[in-house]
Amino acid sequence: MAQPSFTVARALGQGESTQDAAAVFLSGQNADGSVFFGPPVDPIGRSGTGTTQVGQSSSGAAATVTATLTGAASVFTYLSYVYVGGLGATAAGTSTITITGLSQGTMTLTLPIPAGATVGVTPFQITFPIPLISSAANTNIVVSATTFGAGNTSAQVTALGFTA
Repeated sequence: MAQPSFTVARALGQGESTQDAAAVFLSGQNADGSVFFGPPVDPIGRSGTGTTQVGQSSSGAAATVTATLTGAASVFTYLSYVYVGGLGATAAGTSTITITGLSQGTMTLTLPIPAGATVGVTPFQITFPIPLISSAANTNIVVSATTFGAGNTSAQVTALGFTA
């Protein structure tokens, strides 16, 4: 599975060191080559020891595609950015985007898939201004999109976040 390419920059508050960043900025490139820029996100719960950036990108064709932010011992996982995109399928339909492992429970969204295997999907892309937290410490957050349909040749899922 391909890893997303992303850059992290930290903004410091007055009197803070680089170990206690006031905000995290994400920017980079999705698996399909599209570029994203995220607004600053506040790493809620930061402890002064910094945060660890986590991200995964996955792609496939006519199959479920999944990206997992892996949890770590004694810290929570935070989801700050999701991208789902690709190409259409032989017939128009929908793909169900599911995000699990969140403190508020499972999130389910629907992505319309156009007819035509060479027609681009209008991507679903969101940067959460306040990152979504995992349901417990050392818990994965999983973003998956069901198959775009028969004849689909490209589907991508990217998830970015951090542990703190």
